[in-house]
Amino acid sequence: MFGTAGSIFPVLDSGSGGPSKEKEVFMRKNKWILLTIICVPLWLLSTSGSLLAVEETGGIGLKVGQLYDYITTDEDKRGSLVVLDVFNGSPAHLGGIQKGDIILQIGEATTRRRDFNDILHNLLRGPSFTEIKLVIWRPSRQEKIELILQRMMMVY
Repeated sequence: MFGTAGSIFPVLDSGSGGPSKEKEVFMRKNKWILLTIICVPLWLLSTSGSLLAVEETGGIGLKVGQLYDYITTDEDKRGSLVVLDVFNGSPAHLGGIQKGDIILQIGEATTRRRDFNDILHNLLRGPSFTEIKLVIWRPSRQEKIELILQRMMMVY
């Protein structure tokens, strides 16, 4: 499909069957041209095959669940989020979030008494490369931690 280097650059082909010195030097110096032509379009394609927009939905690399506060006398018993898993290399991982951490606040919004899907789609996820502020409770140390992370493109 792409042919050989000789068919791409026929002027540099020595015609002796083997690569000429000029062709080898040209290919060594310009290897990035082929990588750009082949790799960049693959990087720009999303999983659906369409071009990615700069504002592609991003996240911080967490798997979360919502706690249920059955002790409260409130009618709405939805609790905060608990971190079930942190994906290696994600902003959450690099920021030090651990399994078992409780997410109390995202931005200015508390996570208690909120719909899980609303938290997931409107607070945790957002445009890639935007900042997100989290307030978490680490039960193992009995401490509250504030973090500012940058969302990155994620595949959901």
